[in-house]
Amino acid sequence: MTLEDINNIDLVDFLKARKIYPQKISQHYNWYNSMLPGQPDHSLTFLIDRPKNRWQDFSSGASGGLTDWCQIMYGWSAEETLSWLSTVSPEDSQPILSAQSNIQILTTSPIQSQYLIQLLWENHIQLAVARKHSVEVHYSIQQKAYYAIGFPTPEGGYQLKNKTQIISSGPSSPTLIFNRSDHCCLFEQFWDLLTFLSITSLQEEAIDLVVLNDPEHLKQTLPKLQPYSRLHCFFTNSPHGDHLTYEIKQHYPQTTDHRPLYSHYKSLNPWVCNFGLQSSNPARNAYSPFSGLP
Repeated sequence: MTLEDINNIDLVDFLKARKIYPQKISQHYNWYNSMLPGQPDHSLTFLIDRPKNRWQDFSSGASGGLTDWCQIMYGWSAEETLSWLSTVSPEDSQPILSAQSNIQILTTSPIQSQYLIQLLWENHIQLAVARKHSVEVHYSIQQKAYYAIGFPTPEGGYQLKNKTQIISSGPSSPTLIFNRSDHCCLFEQFWDLLTFLSITSLQEEAIDLVVLNDPEHLKQTLPKLQPYSRLHCFFTNSPHGDHLTYEIKQHYPQTTDHRPLYSHYKSLNPWVCNFGLQSSNPARNAYSPFSGLP
């Protein structure tokens, strides 16, 4: 992709793929709540001029095309922005960034930002579930302020997610939630854990839970799975998910791969958002995502 090709990607479609929707449409203009770092999340000051495929944020005075938006939102250099955008389609989800040494955690608190609560609502995640397992984290990257839902890891870092970033702060290791069950559910990332806990009728205390936080953590997790009579994998439909499922099944034949439920989606959460909660759909009732669980 050339720079011209990248900046010709439709901005409205690009944001829609990231579940960022206009609050008002007026002729050729789409208006959004301000999404740039440091701007109030309730102010309707971010505009996209569709014929020109350009954006402008009246709170900060910033404007530009897609590459400019990515540099501001992700804190990237121009080279990093072009490198990523050259390899993705407009429908791809936001990039998952590796642990960043230049992240400074500023404050943490219970989730209270309407921007983050809206993100949970759009993803069918219950606020009570999110508040139990995560916090609101305000942080900075290269002196630019951001905030996100943060899932704490045992090593003191955070897995951070907002509408535009999925990023790891500090050291990471698997998160294990022990409830003295002989069944265990495994997830790659915390977003699918929150999704699972939001839609299952199971009491959380009835099952043990593992979030790898990084596929590289499987090796150190495998020995801890030995005591379980049943393992339930809810990994992504990706090469990483294929590898994780294969390795666990090789070690523990009592493993159930639940990915056939959401085989047409990248992971559990998009299935829930687009299909899984439509109880009138017979396919959902024909295959329970939680068959075999206690």
